[in-house]
Amino acid sequence: MTGELTKGGYNNLGLPLNDPRSVKGKPSFAKMLAMMNNNSYDLDQIIKNYTTLNTTSGSIHTFKSSITNGLRILFSNLDLILIYFVRARQTCKQLDDIISQQELNDFITQLHGTIQFFYLLQLIGTHIHFDYEMIKQLKLKESVLEDLVYEMFEFDKILVRIIQAGVDIKATVEKPTPENLQRVLTILELPSNTVTFTNYETITVTLNTKQLFCLAKPTSFPDKYWTSHDPEYSLNALVSSSSGGYSFQHFLSKLAIYHIKPSLFPQLGDCAKPYIESFQSRLQLFLQVVNTPQEKFTLTPEQKYYLNDKISQIPLILITEEEMKFKIFSFDAQEFRSIGALKLGTDIKMLATDTHEHRLEVLAFLEKYKLTHIQVVLFDDLKKSRDNKERPESPHHQEAFPKLQWLCAKEVAKNNRDKLSSMTIGFFDGKNKEMGVALFNDAKRLIEIQSKIGLN
Repeated sequence: MTGELTKGGYNNLGLPLNDPRSVKGKPSFAKMLAMMNNNSYDLDQIIKNYTTLNTTSGSIHTFKSSITNGLRILFSNLDLILIYFVRARQTCKQLDDIISQQELNDFITQLHGTIQFFYLLQLIGTHIHFDYEMIKQLKLKESVLEDLVYEMFEFDKILVRIIQAGVDIKATVEKPTPENLQRVLTILELPSNTVTFTNYETITVTLNTKQLFCLAKPTSFPDKYWTSHDPEYSLNALVSSSSGGYSFQHFLSKLAIYHIKPSLFPQLGDCAKPYIESFQSRLQLFLQVVNTPQEKFTLTPEQKYYLNDKISQIPLILITEEEMKFKIFSFDAQEFRSIGALKLGTDIKMLATDTHEHRLEVLAFLEKYKLTHIQVVLFDDLKKSRDNKERPESPHHQEAFPKLQWLCAKEVAKNNRDKLSSMTIGFFDGKNKEMGVALFNDAKRLIEIQSKIGLN
């Protein structure tokens, strides 16, 4: 099963696309029959959970919702935002119909600010540290200190401070002078000496300082329990979690009370370096899409036809027997991922969809691209094949080859003949006549679709 966006890896920016460890663009597959447990993927799970997704919701709404959601997860869904943005531009007459200039400017500013945030990670624990001596003088309960830091240093709040301060944190990373570092410290100031926050109860704390950080590296730490974290895993979790055990404010609050190792943030900063590269490349791509003339997004007749809301819900399951081109991705779920690009007609020689009308839609698309040797079956055919252990059958193909009767029916329909009797004598005599009529009707419908997508 492929074509997933929000569940297929594109909802997390993660590694660069050309990194061999990235799963982006690598289709997920399952075996027809689950071999493990009830949680394993099988044909029924795929049909139930992956072929009924709503793909016809408004493109503008989806795009804007992805931006709203992105703010909660450090815009790690930037790939999704790009995809939805292109979709919206394809369906709207002008950019202002999608997003106002002010909204666009604000979003671009947030993306630039997010890049600065990842440079901030590289400073914490290396040049910027908690001022533990001053914190000790505050005489706060450990739980109150933890909650205060957690509440005051959420990503969205830090992002606002980064934008308002206008500090070039990247330049500070490259040249960490005391003057530059002092400017970064202003981002980490509390908004007020009196701080009110809520966890299990509303708490108001009055402090004699607004700054919990300093440039002096701590010389010693109390004998506390240090929780170890894998930095690469922690970063991937951090950029997909707005709250909870792997969020930025969680790590920072635990550092404030000595519950994680001080070395974690420098390690996170190192892991963030390739992530910054990925983020910057997507930002540049987004700006290119913004500046692309509207006429470049004009849909072709084929695109208009297949993106029409009436028929755009064409669920597809890809079927392959090329087991050497896959590796296990999740043992419990029995999910497999391809280890490279797969080609229609070479690695994928069979597709499945839900209705006969959709099958003809798919056949028309395949014929346009000279992929006439791909068999298209129905979901019911797959279920039958799973039960009787025989290959799925279709009226148009014998395995990967078009049936002669199907070729004949298409040829007659192309020649504008409207009677089955005009076919080659004997092809559809006797018991085969009913099948011939069905194929002839399919061929006429196929030609109708092809004329709409610009094939004829």
